[in-house]
Amino acid sequence: MRVRLFILGLLACTGAMAQHTAPPDAALERAMSAAQQRAQSVLQAMPDPAMGTVKVPDLRARSAQPMPDPAALAQRYQSTQAPPPTERTYPVMIFASLSMPEASLKRIGQQARRAGAAVIFRGLRYGMGQGNWKRSVEAMKPVTDTGAVVLIDPRQFERFDIRTVPAVVVSLHALEDCAEGACASRSARVDGDVSLEYALERVAVRQDTLGKIARQALGQMSGEMP
Repeated sequence: MRVRLFILGLLACTGAMAQHTAPPDAALERAMSAAQQRAQSVLQAMPDPAMGTVKVPDLRARSAQPMPDPAALAQRYQSTQAPPPTERTYPVMIFASLSMPEASLKRIGQQARRAGAAVIFRGLRYGMGQGNWKRSVEAMKPVTDTGAVVLIDPRQFERFDIRTVPAVVVSLHALEDCAEGACASRSARVDGDVSLEYALERVAVRQDTLGKIARQALGQMSGEMP
């Protein structure tokens, strides 16, 4: 439309110039007629700006592409999602105290790492108060420096009815929730300052799942899984 108005403006200017110069009537009519014909030819050659450019999609090419499989899309979406975190369980646990001698704590940590067991403490030796956190961390170093898994969890002492330490527990419940004292009914416990191998051998003679767990832990310690 802007182009159309511009051309019509040229026609008006042409008419004004013709009136200013005042040519003969016949010459003026011929000039006006020629200008109108040129303008008409230009307008006919131009596309209508109100219509714009219309692109028609190639439906044949689009129909040739296979439709996506909804099941495949769902599987692809699930594969991009991180799996929900799960709490790792430790069927073999060694209950200990940070008040034990450093040599004993170091030995417990080394044996726990070899068997894939967890060392569980009731709490921090010096607490978490101001100035005590560093001392508590230092107190755990004899165990943590061995690379063993160390847990501070007083709940496990209640669940497995631990009264004295050290104690080795082989359990079906591991770290799963169970009522207070109920975990002890489905576990085997060996009390006393004995080696982890000795405690596991005591449980390995059982012909049940607990015995199988103990035998697997012994095999892991020796480097030979049964």
